[in-house]
Amino acid sequence: MRQIDFELTTYCNARCAFCNRTNDPALKLEHMDWNIIENIPIERFSHLMLLGNRGDAQMYPKLFDLIKHFERNSKAVVTIHTNGSYRSKEWWSELAKIHRYYKANKTIFALDGFEDTHSLYRKGTDYNKVIENIDSYIKSGGNAWVQTLIFKHNEHQIDEMKRMLKEIGITKIWIRQSRSYNDELQRPELMMNKTRHEQSYDKKRVPISCIHQSGDVYIRVDGEVRPCCFMGDEKYKQEFIEFMKRDLSCLKYIIEYCKNPRSINLKYHTFDEVMDSVYFKAIKKDYKKIYQCNLKCRVRFDEIVKEERM
Repeated sequence: MRQIDFELTTYCNARCAFCNRTNDPALKLEHMDWNIIENIPIERFSHLMLLGNRGDAQMYPKLFDLIKHFERNSKAVVTIHTNGSYRSKEWWSELAKIHRYYKANKTIFALDGFEDTHSLYRKGTDYNKVIENIDSYIKSGGNAWVQTLIFKHNEHQIDEMKRMLKEIGITKIWIRQSRSYNDELQRPELMMNKTRHEQSYDKKRVPISCIHQSGDVYIRVDGEVRPCCFMGDEKYKQEFIEFMKRDLSCLKYIIEYCKNPRSINLKYHTFDEVMDSVYFKAIKKDYKKIYQCNLKCRVRFDEIVKEERM
């Protein structure tokens, strides 16, 4: 198998406008239990990604122990996604020393402009704090990338950002479209391609590019395994159930799944048992019919992300 995406925690210091957690009043704050981690066969995977739909890896209290666990028990590349605006510069220096055991290991920091623009989307974060932590991480041997969401208010800063990031030691930048725009966070003129959602409604759509079919899985903080982060939220599980109810060919799957909803949770089953569950059999068989799969992954990724080496 190829990649695991971990949702280590639902804690986050930021309040980003379009984030799933920002608009979820029922969000339960929790960290992934270590027993769940020990039940994951990480040695089978080539890439371990710490991102999460509803939390930031820097908030996970056992992150250093987790990185050491990965190093001891797998040969996988480890990538951390973070807003980088929490913890001390000493903490980030220590993380770099632990994380640098593979040259390909990296941390991708979210940076959306300069001091005057960065926090317009990433509310609750501090631009100067992010830069300080990036600098500390790089100086201690860490491999740092930057991901930038582009809006009308920061598109004029992109070239200047690239020069600055190269000077401080960033090795790659991802310039991404936002998943959405509104009156405050407006669409940029620089990248006028359609967003992921807008592409999904095109009549001339490309085939679904399913990362789960390529060997990726997403593990929620509560131990539930999902095909990918796009189906990681509770509402998508309910949507999946409703889809199977409507499709008679899937009726047998929904009946069995409702008998045992714990069948996809690592608290109660091994990883192999989860992969052999009726839920994943249905996903493998009928993912091309699922609304969420069509909405998120029937797109041209090169129109959403522009990647540049520094």
